[in-house]
Amino acid sequence: MALRGLPGVGAVRCGVVRCCAVWWRLAQAGPARLVGRLVAAVTALAVPVVLAGFLAAGPLQPGWAQPAAVTTVLLGGGR
Repeated sequence: MALRGLPGVGAVRCGVVRCCAVWWRLAQAGPARLVGRLVAAVTALAVPVVLAGFLAAGPLQPGWAQPAAVTTVLLGGGR
């Protein structure tokens, strides 16, 4: 089966849908529990931003997993 579009676009789309669902629920919650709604709103914004920053700084960098060498050991090519 061939990949359609860019890999990861589906994951980004899923994340966007989840954030929209959280924001929709927050908007429909009404004026009660303002502090809880604000915490949820900040979290809904912060988690994707922090995750994207972590991925860009670490796992998406070339050779990031090399210090662990797990794939090399599992494939029988080292240590």
